[in-house]
This record gives sequence, C-alpha cells and structure tokens, in this order.
Amino acid sequence: MRRPYEDDETQDALKEAVLYGFREEDFRFERTDYAHIGTTQAPLFYEVTAIYEPSGVEHTFEAGHGRAWVVEFVRKLRMQAFGKPSLD
Repeated sequence: MRRPYEDDETQDALKEAVLYGFREEDFRFERTDYAHIGTTQAPLFYEVTAIYEPSGVEHTFEAGHGRAWVVEFVRKLRMQAFGKPSLD
C-alpha cells in the first residue's frame, strides 16, 4: 500500500527538480514498504514513487539500505522522463 512520503531524501530530490526547471509543489512522493518474510533481520527496502502532478507521470524507484533512488530520480529528470517543466 502506497502512502505519502517525505524525508531528507525527498527534499534532496525536490532541490534537484528545481535545478531542472520544475517547481517543488509539482511533485508528490509516496512510499511502499516491502513485506519481510522470515524470522531474521533484513535490510530495510522499500519503493519510492515520484508523481509529477501536472501530467500524472510517475516513476517508481527502489530505496532503502544501499540504494540511491535520488540519483535515479535525477537521471529521469535529465532524460525528460517526467516531461518538460510546466511554465506558468
């Protein structure tokens, strides 16, 4: 189940989006936790979905221990995978 998500990494992602001409308020982030099956401790893994509100385009990134989802988010911005920034 996806739920709203905000932390230091989402703030970093928003700063990067602004550098590419997007507005912070145009993005929303949601988190989906992976279910852990078993009795041993496991590293925390989850998904972060970035939603570009003006177009509804969304991309999901693996996150958690050892993951750098913000780097992948920036790569998508660079590729214009969310589209071009809204100019208003």
